[in-house]
Amino acid sequence: PQKPVDFAKPAPPAPDYTFPQDENQVEIPFTLANGHIYVEVKLAGKGPFLMLLDAGGANVLFPQTASALGGAPQAAAAAGSTGATGESAAVVRVPSMDVGGIALANQAFVTLPLAGQFQRIEGVDHVAGIVGYELFKRFPTRIDYAARKIVFYAPSQWTYQGKGVKVPIQFSEHIPQVEGSIDGIDGVFDIDTGSRSS
Repeated sequence: PQKPVDFAKPAPPAPDYTFPQDENQVEIPFTLANGHIYVEVKLAGKGPFLMLLDAGGANVLFPQTASALGGAPQAAAAAGSTGATGESAAVVRVPSMDVGGIALANQAFVTLPLAGQFQRIEGVDHVAGIVGYELFKRFPTRIDYAARKIVFYAPSQWTYQGKGVKVPIQFSEHIPQVEGSIDGIDGVFDIDTGSRSS
């Protein structure tokens, strides 16, 4: 006979983040450029660095940012070679990521040489990388496009108050999705702050 505890759901891991002392929410400004949200992020105590906020985007650093942090790649990523540059993707561990005073510990970033595309296609200079999924999966978040600000809430202290409609979401890998319809045709739709298209 086995004890019921042997088959019980494991306890969730301890939070890997901290909020500023005595705060249960953090409000930060953002820049809206070419339909994309950019926020300032401190990495390993350095910065701030300008980064694209992408709800479905895993942590990405551009190689020059990784070099500035002095982090040695720990492993080659599955992405392999990333195109004409011949540079390979790699994984870099960053001991801390700070967004508006919220500190996340021990974040893994993939390095990809995409900075030139942001300058050429997006018209935004000095972009250091991409963040998003690791924030959105941890914190209730409010994006106010009109006021150009984002509020991240401590999950344990947050209760929704408003007139919004609750919509269940599911995930396809890192991408949040909702069910909906267009012209009566049902489907599943990505919610992607990193994409300006519909």
